[in-house]
Amino acid sequence: MYKARKKKWKTTLLLGSVLVLFESVLQEFVIKQDVQKLYKEILKETFNGEVKSRKLRTRQINMELDKLSKRIESVEEKFFDDVIDVSTYNSG
Repeated sequence: MYKARKKKWKTTLLLGSVLVLFESVLQEFVIKQDVQKLYKEILKETFNGEVKSRKLRTRQINMELDKLSKRIESVEEKFFDDVIDVSTYNSG
């Protein structure tokens, strides 16, 4: 049991050391202003492109829906024209 506690303590100590080193590395990590500006421009263009792409795709889908609606109307009219002849329609 003593060995288990000692091992756990060493693991905790090692983990604490790694975290301290990692924090130290992060604090030294500095991005220059011009690089930040470039990253921001790239992100802006990327997200604007996605918005434009979504809008374009939405327009395409709406056009397809319109085409399908017109086609359904046409098929319905043809169906009724085929099922109900002129004399039957006029007699009703």
